[in-house]
Amino acid sequence: MGVLGLTLLGVLVLGSFTALSRWAGIGSETARWLALLETLVLLGGAFLGLLLALYLVAARCDESCDENRTPSIRTGEWWHTMDAWQWWAQLLVEVGGLLAIGLALAATIRRRHAQAPAWLVVAAVCFAVWAAFLAPMGDRLGI
Repeated sequence: MGVLGLTLLGVLVLGSFTALSRWAGIGSETARWLALLETLVLLGGAFLGLLLALYLVAARCDESCDENRTPSIRTGEWWHTMDAWQWWAQLLVEVGGLLAIGLALAATIRRRHAQAPAWLVVAAVCFAVWAAFLAPMGDRLGI
């Protein structure tokens, strides 16, 4: 999908949720239910991301660790280092995004429609940071 496609998708999702929250704030129950549905779909995707982030922490670099390579072919890249801090940091920002979506859902349920889009912005920032952590791994693997 590429960076541009993901960025446009993120802007579209955030824009539609913001519009739905505004309409829900002026009394539209349909908009409220659609906003709830959107956050539930996003929460499902975030849970899949959590599974990936947990897998990455558990598997880490496995047999591709620089520690297992001869010094002449070591890469020095963090995803080839067993004890790199980035393994835990990528999990932390993914969990932050997951929690922010959960807070957007809670705000929508509690009819705090002015707060909900702000939580979704926080989630978007978290997932952008998570993508920045994972991007070099994907570039290296041809993804």
